[in-house]
Amino acid sequence: MVKNKINPWKLILAGNELNNTNNNLIKLIKNFNLEKNIILVGFRKKITTIINCFDLHILSSGYGEAFPNVLAEAMSCEIPCISTTVGESPNIIGETGWSVPPKDSLKLSRAIMDAMQEFKRIDNWKKRKINARKRIVDNFSFEKMLNNYNSIWRSFK
Repeated sequence: MVKNKINPWKLILAGNELNNTNNNLIKLIKNFNLEKNIILVGFRKKITTIINCFDLHILSSGYGEAFPNVLAEAMSCEIPCISTTVGESPNIIGETGWSVPPKDSLKLSRAIMDAMQEFKRIDNWKKRKINARKRIVDNFSFEKMLNNYNSIWRSFK
């Protein structure tokens, strides 16, 4: 179990219903004795203020993601990512992070452990962080999107 192999650790949960009014979530956190490890922040419009506190970003969606902006936002802040293979997530992350099948908690926990092992190798982690940002700038920047649209429109002339 990841919680017993990484110490100390904090998990910040952000999103709809990930707050102190979610009684089912609070009950789970208490049942697993994670009150000191989990911070619930709920929905945030300016997620970058939170992302910049992360060492690692994890998106564990089971379905319903097309282009999860949160991955691009985290990677733009030089935060390596782990994500399930939903929507464009694997394409966004590329080789800069880890992709695992949805609803496979064992593979997700292994990816977290792999990331934390690499985190200990400072030079490797620094390269991964730089590569994460570079991947977004090179492939998914606003300028890149405009150039791609212009190229498509020009092809119709």
